[in-house]
Amino acid sequence: MSLKDEVAAWQKGVDRAAEDKYDEAIACFTEIAEPGARIFFNIASMYLKLGDLKNAKKNLDKCLEKDPHQALACFQRGCLSLQTESYEDALADFELAEKNLRGNVLIDYKQLGLQYKLYSCEIMYNKAYVYTQTGRRSDAQEQMEKAATMSEQSSENRHKIISAALDDMRAGKQFLPYRLPKSCTVFCPPRNKTESLKPVDFLGKAKVLSSVVDKDDYTGFVGAQELKQTSEQPSQRPPDTRSKSPTPMLDIPATKVSRPSSPQKLDTHAPLKKVLSDGGQSSEGTSRPPKPTQAPPLLTKPELTSPPKSPLPVRPGQPAANREETMLTVKIHYTTTRAIRINKNTGFEELLQAVCGKCERPKNTLTLWFKKGPGELSEITSDAMLKAACSRLEDGYRLTLWVYDKEQEPAEQAGKHVVAISDYKGQFSDELSFKTGDKLEVTLDVSDDWYEGKFQGKTGIFPKAYVKDAP
Repeated sequence: MSLKDEVAAWQKGVDRAAEDKYDEAIACFTEIAEPGARIFFNIASMYLKLGDLKNAKKNLDKCLEKDPHQALACFQRGCLSLQTESYEDALADFELAEKNLRGNVLIDYKQLGLQYKLYSCEIMYNKAYVYTQTGRRSDAQEQMEKAATMSEQSSENRHKIISAALDDMRAGKQFLPYRLPKSCTVFCPPRNKTESLKPVDFLGKAKVLSSVVDKDDYTGFVGAQELKQTSEQPSQRPPDTRSKSPTPMLDIPATKVSRPSSPQKLDTHAPLKKVLSDGGQSSEGTSRPPKPTQAPPLLTKPELTSPPKSPLPVRPGQPAANREETMLTVKIHYTTTRAIRINKNTGFEELLQAVCGKCERPKNTLTLWFKKGPGELSEITSDAMLKAACSRLEDGYRLTLWVYDKEQEPAEQAGKHVVAISDYKGQFSDELSFKTGDKLEVTLDVSDDWYEGKFQGKTGIFPKAYVKDAP
């Protein structure tokens, strides 16, 4: 199997997984001749969706054989051991996953094709659960306190359960282990390899820019075809309408030439004598040509044709008369800021699929939110709510949306203040501008990279990388 076929089978398996066709996804992944660690992880995830824990664990073992340092596979195998109550195996996998983090707070698998970040506090949380089930209460509380401390460095909403579980543990209550969310499913192939699967039209489609023929949109080539047709037909020359009268010729009388008996020297300087058609002789010197018998035809000016009555063609980029603007720009705040162009009549479902494609996420795994007021986001779930969001367009043509995973919701940060560590100048009207040392109020945790807040009486968004928590 060629590399192109392997990438095509990988991408097909990812598409089947997004459509909840797990058996077909497994069949696509197993077509790859030499699967790597990420392919085995994908197969294990599909078996886990089907409830086949045995085959899921078997493929996770193969994944770790290919890549022993993949912390996510160790964590997932430990979660499987918790379901079978194999606490010692689960503890060993969690410790191996924590070791593979190498002291880091998290590992981001986005560059490997998976939209997920594995945090050390999640591993500590599950270790505390194992200690609780095995009766080691002191170790469990120590691990849970470490997990709660580490979770303060994270902005993920899912880590709120850690502080709640710590309170339950202190009260002597039970708590549930942490499992990977549904959005963490499969590794996708690299984008630069999937783009090579699509056919590329290097020439593009021809376009008529200007034509003297009204409504002319033909862009083909007929020169060779017409040449072939004309070469097969016999040439038909137009009849000759010129006069058939013979051209007057010089009447030269026959003379008898006698050969001299002895060679004589020719006088090259002697003048020539020619006999004209009327029998007379010319004077010495060269003879003149006869006068033409017919006068030359008169030169007539061609008749000027009237200009074409068809209107001039519209040039590219030239606005047509009474043209209605039907497109709008949608600005998306996700892990990064992106933008797409859609029709104003686009429905909610079509917009959601377009946003999922732009963010490189499976279908129907994201939620759309718009700003209903300062610090207040409202989720879009229907065409009516999308129409309400479009009524708040910026500059008359731009719609700003905030995008979250289905299990994630925007977190409110009321009362939190941050201090700018560098100057920042907003690039759009909904962004704040500030200088080093300015103090800003945070009203909403928009995403991993953006806050919404207030500064000098204006509400807008600003990047987290330019600020730090106020003392």
